Amino acid sequence: MRKINSIISIRRRKNLKTRSWDIVFEWEDIIADRLGIVIKDESSSFLSIVLQKLHLYKFVANLVKSKNLYLRFVTDVKLIPGRYASPNMIPIIIDFWYEKEEINKFIEYFKFVPLLFVTNKEVQSLLSVYKCPFKVEHFPLSLPDQYRLTKDSLANKEYEFCFVGRIDKFFMGLVEEYAAKHEDFEYVYSKGISVNREFWTNKGKFLGKDAGRESYINFLRKTKISCYSTPGMDATKKAKYNQVTPRLLEMLANGCQVIGHYPDSEDVLWYDLSSVVPNVTNYKSFEHVLDDMRQQTFNFENISVFLSNHYTSNSAQLLYEALEKHCLLK
Repeated sequence: MRKINSIISIRRRKNLKTRSWDIVFEWEDIIADRLGIVIKDESSSFLSIVLQKLHLYKFVANLVKSKNLYLRFVTDVKLIPGRYASPNMIPIIIDFWYEKEEINKFIEYFKFVPLLFVTNKEVQSLLSVYKCPFKVEHFPLSLPDQYRLTKDSLANKEYEFCFVGRIDKFFMGLVEEYAAKHEDFEYVYSKGISVNREFWTNKGKFLGKDAGRESYINFLRKTKISCYSTPGMDATKKAKYNQVTPRLLEMLANGCQVIGHYPDSEDVLWYDLSSVVPNVTNYKSFEHVLDDMRQQTFNFENISVFLSNHYTSNSAQLLYEALEKHCLLK
């Protein structure tokens, strides 16, 4: 019987410029510890590179099946025959944005894998109606345990309202209208690309740069209130699916009260998002919620209970149980 013995990681890849992978590497560390497996670097051998460029990588992997299987996080899959997917691999698909007419191509691409994980409950249900030659399990997106909510997260709130990261046009319109009607309200927004954003207030004050994960977390810690849309509701994205992403968990873990804009998707319901994030659909509901939040203090007990179910150690345990169910653990 073939068993899991490693995680293949791209953390050593020299041309990796996006910091969105930082949290993936943190997940890998926690999963490897829970499963008792090692983390190996992605192969960069000359033979491996040639086989991928010739679209022969999967063909050769099929001929040389290993006794050992490996986990690999996969995002933004380019469905090129022979690239990456291997019968020795158990992929964890982070981003699944495929149109329905592309799903059969997705299934064909991964048809040789023994098991596949998706991070979105909605996508798991979607794939269940297709004749997949592999089993599909759920690996929920999570917050690495080192970012646990503490009472220290509630101190030093300098900014009443802050857009952290990409600005959703839906919320920007609401915030601008609110600011026009409330002269005492000052909010923070960002300019520039994600690698080197600048933070400014609507009063024209420059606050600093978001130059990395540490400064990003620092801005969250200083923020009292923020907003969050699931990807499919975010007007700045082309996503069609609505899953709960780590950004929401990071906001809560850093003591932010969060105003949400989301549908009742399967993933949203799985997280029970409405228990901690009020949902707004128009200016009137937004104004009512924001008025309340400006007067309220952070509900530490409620958010602590919510987050206790969504740390990476919990997701790693669910992963462990799924692998054990399919007899893939040593």
